Amino acid sequence: MKKIIALNKILSGFFSKDQVVKFFRKTSHKQSPSTPANMRKSIPLLMPKKSFNKQLQTIILLLLISLSSCKKDKPDPTVPSKIRQELRVIEANSNIPIKGATVIGSFCSGWGLCGHPDSAITNDSGKVVFLSKDVGMNTFEIHANKYWPAFYIPFNTDDSNNLVLTPIAILKVRITKVDQSQYPSGSVFKLGNAMNSCNGCVIDLPQLTLTLPQDRIVYMKGAGGGTSNYLEWYVDSGQQIVPNTWNITPSVVINRSDTAEFLIEY
Repeated sequence: MKKIIALNKILSGFFSKDQVVKFFRKTSHKQSPSTPANMRKSIPLLMPKKSFNKQLQTIILLLLISLSSCKKDKPDPTVPSKIRQELRVIEANSNIPIKGATVIGSFCSGWGLCGHPDSAITNDSGKVVFLSKDVGMNTFEIHANKYWPAFYIPFNTDDSNNLVLTPIAILKVRITKVDQSQYPSGSVFKLGNAMNSCNGCVIDLPQLTLTLPQDRIVYMKGAGGGTSNYLEWYVDSGQQIVPNTWNITPSVVINRSDTAEFLIEY
């Protein structure tokens, strides 16, 4: 009896009471066509208990099959697409791959807003791989020992996958006094280096207080990798009305990280 009550509760969720009664009248009480019409109405609508349970179970089974066939499989979640960028860090002029360089990548919009930062270390072949979601990286900052840091803003990877670093060279500058004129005490010897087409190279501007007579040797950082280097200098006595003009030395092309010597006579 408890099972019948439970099944009735399930069935009542899908059909009204009148619909259930009509169904059982049609399926459980079949009368012969030869039965007189006046007698058909007088025959009571009775259904045996076993027949009622069987009909009820059949209906519920059909409902369960119908509901299960209507269920739709949920679509697989969308996996964000990733952009793969393989870059190579090489030395300027020689194209030698640089191992152990740190590459910091990000995406910068035209408005100067940058995001999605990531970093990686180059392998023995100087290669590094970035996997980024939705957008690739177009801005890179590269650091390596004994090389000038390089900045690519933005960097078009469609044209070339190479990031170039310039090796740091040494400039040995010999300063010699040859002019007989005397400079006032406290005069300053201003010296600066200049490199042509060097990404990330920083100009070194040492200021030397002169004690006459004195010759000296100064070491400065320059740019190697086939870069042209030259020096600019002048003596500032502090008494000039017109600004001093810079004297320029002949340029020297430095291969890789070699040492170049310069002579300045004042």
